Amino acid sequence: MKPPVLEDKMNLSRQYLYDMENLAGKLTGEFASIPYEVFSGDPLQIDAAVRRLTIMKERWDTMPPEGKRGLAIVNWPAVTGRWDRKAARFKNVDVRQVYDTITKKLPEMSGKIQELIKGH
Repeated sequence: MKPPVLEDKMNLSRQYLYDMENLAGKLTGEFASIPYEVFSGDPLQIDAAVRRLTIMKERWDTMPPEGKRGLAIVNWPAVTGRWDRKAARFKNVDVRQVYDTITKKLPEMSGKIQELIKGH
């Protein structure tokens, strides 16, 4: 099997960027208007946000390096933690960083993603 050509990698990067842009928009739209005190006190909202951030992290981890230019602004381990099968929930999640990522970093990332998509 021959390796994918650069164009295939760029198309894959573009698709991942679109996915990340879409998730960032959903997270920001759903949670950014909620005060931190309300967000941090609702485990269901935290779990929903962390699940979407985990999907974004999976896209990030599989994206070719050329697609990540200028996007290293999220502390993925802090906002995704790790899944605890026994407890059936995420652990080691920094809720303040999750909220700050949604309200501050994702809008910034969205702007950079739009620039990257236009540049492809």
